[in-house]
Amino acid sequence: APALSSSRLPLDSILRGARASRSNGPRSALVVFQVALCTLLLAGAGLLVRSFRELRGMDAGFDTEHVITFSAYPGLSGYSPEQTERLTTTLAARVRQLPGVTAVGIASRAVMRGSGFKMTLRPEGEPIRPSDFLDTSENNVSPEYFDAMGMRMLEGRTLRAGDRDMKPVRIVVNQAFARFFFPDIDPIGRRIWNGQRGSESEIVGIVNDARYRSLREPTTPILYSLEADDDVFTLCVRTRVAPESIVQPVRRELTALDPALPFTEIHTLSEEVDASAATERLTATLSSLFGLLAAVLAALGIYGLLAYGVAQRRREIGIRMAVGARPADIASALGKRSLLLVVLGVAAGLGAAWEAAPAMQALLYGVAPSDVRSMAMAVALVLAISALATAIPAARAAHIQPASALRDQRE
Repeated sequence: APALSSSRLPLDSILRGARASRSNGPRSALVVFQVALCTLLLAGAGLLVRSFRELRGMDAGFDTEHVITFSAYPGLSGYSPEQTERLTTTLAARVRQLPGVTAVGIASRAVMRGSGFKMTLRPEGEPIRPSDFLDTSENNVSPEYFDAMGMRMLEGRTLRAGDRDMKPVRIVVNQAFARFFFPDIDPIGRRIWNGQRGSESEIVGIVNDARYRSLREPTTPILYSLEADDDVFTLCVRTRVAPESIVQPVRRELTALDPALPFTEIHTLSEEVDASAATERLTATLSSLFGLLAAVLAALGIYGLLAYGVAQRRREIGIRMAVGARPADIASALGKRSLLLVVLGVAAGLGAAWEAAPAMQALLYGVAPSDVRSMAMAVALVLAISALATAIPAARAAHIQPASALRDQRE
């Protein structure tokens, strides 16, 4: 009788009992596991989404919004280096006259394609060590390439058409090249020895760093020269209109020069950048979907456990409300039960996320595996989902009518 008259309802008085505890134990463990899995997946999804945003929002080093590239393979059509040079020079001059075009450049390698050409270099007078093997990327470009790509000359000058016949070969290098080979001196005018070609090059300018193979690639040394490539060329066109609008006009110009030589790839730099981050986008999307699915399962688990407990103890709840228990006490008891399960699950999920941090490192960019912000967002989302899942059975329990419950008991 004293227990029945109490308006303060201990947690076990509603949700537990000799029979209820035996049936609720496995269900409670399952709910804790679901909450832990939900926390782990949401934390991972938060890290991957933040990583993708960091990657996609970084400065690629070139204009991604107003440049479109056209690639062709004249070498497959039997072009010699001299023929390729004449073709690209004429094509660039004709495309430059098209409405909306502001700059046109030629390159032997397109950016963001995951490939390129590397060589081994050393400053003049220094020996080449085994650790220096293939330390520099090369791109053969026309003098207008940097303007077409929206890259900035930081020191010295750009390449000029008159540099083609000069010895040693004139080159422009990026900032990473200058830092790597000449950390303490001005690189302008310095000479570089190319061990593979047995020739020297002289630095005439420094351009800003740009991502070469992918957004994830660290900024590595790159040199730009006027050396011709007879196998492939990429036409880089910068416009003040939508880049896609000049595709057909540029196609017509190439067809007029050689109908048998088609462009094999046409991409805006925005598309190239997006494609470079495609793996990260897919990973972030899939992890988010799995995290949301786990959240739904956790919500259903919490709701199912509490709803089952309310159904099992409906008559007892009605009796207690008849002798003075308040609806708020009933709802509070259910809330405490739910909070206990969620706290246990969140703790287990965060522990699992901490253990999985080393494996996540390779998938992330610009975000630490133990990023507090991502973890906090995951916990906040789990708590919000849990509160919503608890609110429905708690409201139903708080609105049980004592007379109806007692009538059910007599029946």
